[in-house]
Amino acid sequence: MYRLYFLSLAAVLFLAACSSSKDASKFKKDHVILSLEKEGCPGYCSVYNVKVYKNRYAVYEGLVNVEKFGLYSRRMDKEEFAALTGAFEKAGFWNFQDSFKVEGPEKPIIRLLYRKKEKVKTVVGSTDRPSYILELQQLLEKAGKTGNWVEVKKYEPKYTYEQKEYTMIQGENVVENQLIIEPAEGVDVSKWITKYDNQGATVLKQISSSLNYWLIGFDKEKTSAHAFMKRLKADSEIKHFEFNRKVNPRDH
Repeated sequence: MYRLYFLSLAAVLFLAACSSSKDASKFKKDHVILSLEKEGCPGYCSVYNVKVYKNRYAVYEGLVNVEKFGLYSRRMDKEEFAALTGAFEKAGFWNFQDSFKVEGPEKPIIRLLYRKKEKVKTVVGSTDRPSYILELQQLLEKAGKTGNWVEVKKYEPKYTYEQKEYTMIQGENVVENQLIIEPAEGVDVSKWITKYDNQGATVLKQISSSLNYWLIGFDKEKTSAHAFMKRLKADSEIKHFEFNRKVNPRDH
């Protein structure tokens, strides 16, 4: 009898969890408290959304060049929810300027939103923004990557590189022996790069300290772009990589 009771209780809880995750696709837009929306770019940019609702549900939508494609949801605990909203309050989000200049068409558009009761503010820009904004973005990015997510709706994988993100598209304006990388947290890039001495790999410069982006080069006489990027794909110390791109001079 007790076994039957617990089995029934487990089934009810399972169905409740499934129901909640399915309802995530029907959450109201004006119930979003925090959101991060990242659009695409001409190259290898990830496209995804992270939204946190007033009922403490976080909803992640992975669209292009991401690890998980589709719509996912999870319930935040009170402490995580309070920490996120508290970070936006402490940073003075209400006093930030509404938009920042996007330096060229190759840059993705990124939107941060914060709502408190009837008050709502959106900040628009790209990767070239002050560190105090990038830090808030990283908090929402982390919220979108951690926790126990429930799949609500599955999407077909979509890459801007045909099925393989390390395959170069014909005619793309790239620097074929340079890559932009994002190493995992705690990785010393100057030590990491020595693993690829045989490919003539070197660290050229750090592009962004707040987002941990680095520009590296390699010797095309020693390895092909395809072979080198395939090795990076299997490297657990690298979170993301893409070709460096030539920027066309803009008319003044």
